[in-house]
Amino acid sequence: DFSNSASYSPITQAIADISGAKKTITAPNGGTYSNDFSGIYTLSSTSSQYLTATAFSMLPKWTIETYIRINQTPTAQFCPFASEYASSSISMLLCVDAARTVFTGFFNRVGGLDKWSFKRSAETIPLNTWVHIVGTFDGSAANLYFDGISTTANSADGGRYDAGYVPPTPNTNRVFIGKDYPTAVGTTPNISLGFVRAY
Repeated sequence: DFSNSASYSPITQAIADISGAKKTITAPNGGTYSNDFSGIYTLSSTSSQYLTATAFSMLPKWTIETYIRINQTPTAQFCPFASEYASSSISMLLCVDAARTVFTGFFNRVGGLDKWSFKRSAETIPLNTWVHIVGTFDGSAANLYFDGISTTANSADGGRYDAGYVPPTPNTNRVFIGKDYPTAVGTTPNISLGFVRAY
């Protein structure tokens, strides 16, 4: 939460979570802090900027929320929050695709088959507009909310539960903020973040 001095210090540029765990969050390739709106952090696609943290515990049910502004049309999918995909699973994610629809859920590769459990929105995030996005998984269904309003499922691929209703153990205990979930090929958009929370 870049508006909270316990989470971000403009002087030292140190970033930490404000849960009881106080995990260190790193910003490979930097980012830009502004005190607009009580504190925002902007990530640039040209410098491949994103945030990452380790030692993150898996949650069987979750809420992921962010206050985000997409500053230019993304060229690829990115995730305001996602566990790292290394070889076979993603335990939780909240992502935006290049068309600016949003999806939340998890992924598991079983017996060589890719299986997803997720919901994708029909609504898109407008450019240059602050939007509060929430993705939830309650153990039986994934849901999405834009500014407190439940989204409509995308008619082309609104969601499915091929991977069941139990998120897999993640490949690593690392999470990404503001990029795609694979380590090697993750993309970074031009976005501004007010806060990102997972609980």
